[in-house]
Amino acid sequence: LSGAVGGTDVGNIAITNGLVVNSGGAISNADAVSAGTATINDTIGANSVAITGTSGLGANVTTSGTQSYGATTLTGNRVLAGSGVTFTSTVGGATGGESLTVNTGSVEFQGAVGTAGTALGDISAATSLTVTAAGSIVNAGNLSAASAALSGAVGGTDVGNIAITN
Repeated sequence: LSGAVGGTDVGNIAITNGLVVNSGGAISNADAVSAGTATINDTIGANSVAITGTSGLGANVTTSGTQSYGATTLTGNRVLAGSGVTFTSTVGGATGGESLTVNTGSVEFQGAVGTAGTALGDISAATSLTVTAAGSIVNAGNLSAASAALSGAVGGTDVGNIAITN
């Protein structure tokens, strides 16, 4: 998508293979956005987002509901807003040091975060931070959240300060 989609109201946007949201191709007011793979370089505003395969997050995403992503690469510091964000596979940075902020909900990691060469910067969740038994935070900056459930490993290579407020 190179032109804006939305404005007033858009139903579901379902792309079987590769969704590409180029700069200037923002999606707004969509019910649901789903795709097998995605490269997101402009903002998405929707009720929910579900990307089952690989994702390149080069822009911020806002939903009123949930977001889920497969293997994800952050290209720059990203802010995700929604009731809950789930990463079902690996999460890394394109060059290393990219931060991830989930500013209105929880974040769950089900795969390795910040693997060798793709370390993340700070990771912040407005409510809860969950690392499942299959997940891990290997290499990242500071971690902060209101609460945490850590079943997987945290700090396999290098993790900064961990601040849980509740």
